[in-house]
Amino acid sequence: MEFNKIIGREIPSGWKVENLYKNSLAEIIKPKIDKFDGEKVYLDTSTVNDLQISSGEKITYENRASRANMQPVSNSIWFAKMQNSTKHVIVGRWSKDIINETVLSTGFMGLKVADYALSYVAGFIRTPYFELTKNNIAHGATMSGIGNDDMKFIKLIIPMDNILQKYTKAVEPLFEQIDQNRQENQHLAELRDWLLPMLMNGQVEVI
Repeated sequence: MEFNKIIGREIPSGWKVENLYKNSLAEIIKPKIDKFDGEKVYLDTSTVNDLQISSGEKITYENRASRANMQPVSNSIWFAKMQNSTKHVIVGRWSKDIINETVLSTGFMGLKVADYALSYVAGFIRTPYFELTKNNIAHGATMSGIGNDDMKFIKLIIPMDNILQKYTKAVEPLFEQIDQNRQENQHLAELRDWLLPMLMNGQVEVI
């Protein structure tokens, strides 16, 4: 162990302390979406509760709101900028529906993460430390939140590569399973919404 002056406590030898504004594992995603044909689903912060995602609004590229301007990409992590708002969207390479079919609100901040570190950074974003620090540094007269520069105040401890790879191997399957459960729940909800009106008006019946 060795004492680290940045955080004022000991950390394992060879580990580093950086911040979420500039670090070796992730970079902040800038607002911008690729032009698309047809419709996509627009998710604002009201459609997300912790890791749960509810149905969003269908939009086209031409009729989208100005806030519909964040592009989810593989190996990215999204969280609500606003104070006291715990909302997370974790996009792994397995999150094909989010990558291909959704647009996010600028109420989210996104981090593009190295593929070997997604589960580690996602785990960090979901800690009480992260949310408490985000709330403490939030600012604004009407609605308090954080901006890109504020990420300098959120410290990230980075393990040595061999430790990080072992962590990823052990934990990444859990995040993948969580996302598969989300996709299955969403499919079941869509099936329910399709069947329920037909059950109520007698078009189909349960035998």
